[in-house]
Amino acid sequence: MIGINSTFNNSFVNLNIKNNNNSSLNSNTSNANVKNLQDTQDTTKTSNKVLGYEVDKDGFFTSEFNKAAGIPKDYKIYAKGAENFVNYITNLNFKSFTNIDIAKSLGNAYKVFSQLIDEPSGNFTTEDLSKIPLGFSYNKKSFQVTNIYYSEKDFESALSFEDDLKIYQNPKQLTLSFPSWKEKAPADYIKKNSDIFDPSSHINIGASFYKNDNGTISKGGVLMAFFAGMSGQNPLIEGETTIEGKLLGYDKNMSQSQVEDLNEFIKQNPIKYGITGDIGTDFTNILKLKNNISDIEEFKKQWLEMKAKSDKMGEVYQTEIANKKEVVSSQETSEEGKEKPFKPIQAESKSETYKDDNKMNELVKKLLETKFGTSDELELLFGMKFSDDDIGEFNKFLSQNTSAKIIDIKA
Repeated sequence: MIGINSTFNNSFVNLNIKNNNNSSLNSNTSNANVKNLQDTQDTTKTSNKVLGYEVDKDGFFTSEFNKAAGIPKDYKIYAKGAENFVNYITNLNFKSFTNIDIAKSLGNAYKVFSQLIDEPSGNFTTEDLSKIPLGFSYNKKSFQVTNIYYSEKDFESALSFEDDLKIYQNPKQLTLSFPSWKEKAPADYIKKNSDIFDPSSHINIGASFYKNDNGTISKGGVLMAFFAGMSGQNPLIEGETTIEGKLLGYDKNMSQSQVEDLNEFIKQNPIKYGITGDIGTDFTNILKLKNNISDIEEFKKQWLEMKAKSDKMGEVYQTEIANKKEVVSSQETSEEGKEKPFKPIQAESKSETYKDDNKMNELVKKLLETKFGTSDELELLFGMKFSDDDIGEFNKFLSQNTSAKIIDIKA
């Protein structure tokens, strides 16, 4: 990596964020109870529980949660915001998790986060936040940070040097700390967001409960904003995975060989032909199978049933194609010798098509543009290698070829 030291210790060098001024600390934590989160005591405990953990009178998890997560007591987490995060991840249309152990997941996030900062004695100031690196990479198994990137140039260089591995084969995760998702151009996502809560604003993790009147942000707020807003968070999440999550290697109870075997099963049993006569419905049904089932054996059973239907329809399509070729050949023979009017050369799809259905095609395009916006995920879905530049061409192909009978979905 350009200008990057891959050897990284937990106590990250020379961030120098220590606050030795007690009077300044007292000023930073003047908003007691809710704002002075690091000193909140469990004497405020109530009988209320969120995600299975006790919540204090101000709406924050008690030390019971911190102990389960393995994070310091002064990292107070707003319970409703954590619940919103869990609900968001588990209710995505194309999800990798059906349920989440938020304590273990946030604990994993802290293992990474703690390597990127020099622990402040109080709340995080604007200066403290500015020292958090733009991006980094970490080992998916050990959560050890391996590289740190402060500039967009270095991060882009790291992207270009990424190993040519599929998601589930790559042992490391390249990550942005606080991405600028709302920028118009994808290339601008790499810019570090000046508002740490902006990347997760669509989830509502309770930003206002973490902010202080003097502009500082509590430790728990920075950690939660980091976890909810970062790119590449899935390897940190602990919980029940869907088949999609297992295929991508997010199930921590599966060995690498088991993940490889599951991917190989799909590769060896491709679903090549449309079943319903509507490519949008066929795509959706296949994606639902991967995103709504967790049990591998049940998935294999349903996948093979769908493949059998697909193969049967394939025989019908091949017969139709053969018959059409005979008709065309006969017409060409009868027309030989006749003068033909000039026709411009036109591109022709190799696949037969159903009736033109622009509305459904637009739906499929949007689905692919939003969920399958990366070359890795397109490769996983279609069983072929895509570069990032090819994705635009792929969407262009969809706009020119409406509802193809041959969909050839392999993974």
